[in-house]
Amino acid sequence: MNQKRLSNLLFGGVDINNTWLNFSLLALRLYVGITMMSVGLDKMPLPDWMTEQVASIGFPAPTFFAWLACFSEFGFGALLALGILTRPAAFFIGFTMAMASFLFQKVLPFVDMHIAQHYVWSALLFMAVGGGKYAIDHVIRDRASQGNKRIYLVGLFSLASVLAISLYYEMTPSSQEAVEEDVFKIESVNVAGNFNNWDPASNEMIALGDSVYQIQLDFDKASAIAFKFTANKSWDYNIGILNQNSKGFPLGATAVLDEDNNTQNIVSYIPDSGQYSLRLDLNTFEFNLE
Repeated sequence: MNQKRLSNLLFGGVDINNTWLNFSLLALRLYVGITMMSVGLDKMPLPDWMTEQVASIGFPAPTFFAWLACFSEFGFGALLALGILTRPAAFFIGFTMAMASFLFQKVLPFVDMHIAQHYVWSALLFMAVGGGKYAIDHVIRDRASQGNKRIYLVGLFSLASVLAISLYYEMTPSSQEAVEEDVFKIESVNVAGNFNNWDPASNEMIALGDSVYQIQLDFDKASAIAFKFTANKSWDYNIGILNQNSKGFPLGATAVLDEDNNTQNIVSYIPDSGQYSLRLDLNTFEFNLE
């Protein structure tokens, strides 16, 4: 690969002279880049559930690829927002979001509305046209065309910088423990599911003490149910499941605190009409339906 092709791959883009189109690209680039940075930063240091999520879709070396996914979100999100190495950054963001959307969440392309899928198509746009006139890539291309080849070092320096920052946050304790501690100080726990229109304030559980909650659910017929636990009658804190192996009855498994819309609904089958007991232990996130 010659220098011109490599430069186009790393810093290239379509020259767009329309001011409104360039501002639109800038706005979208800032939105995607900054939100990706925020999502990636929330996952540093690497949480166990992220590794489990990557392993559940069949990736080898799940710890490595889980960290790579977090770096793609934070590091390449920063590069995309700045408009440096826009095309490579968009590629890694698009690939990461495609794995999350189509393999893990099982989202149907072009049909289901899911935030990760939106990022996939946004990344595809930036891979095609670059960052626009108001991207640093545009300045690099302009300076390089004037004979200043050292300007390419800006891209290398930027990549090294975001890698160093990512490693810093990876090695710095996060506020995850504090967040989980807040969950145990909640005022109420509810069950939201397809049997109550997913209302986070319905079906309040009874506190049995020591962060254990229980509720009796009445069903008038055999049916398949899906649900999550909610805290304080809100979706701000909810508890779902990452990889449910069994969907039968009785059901017992370990749930996960959902902070970034990464968990799935808990699914079971009610064999007959009657009253059923659902219990949740917030100390371990273990739950039982029987």
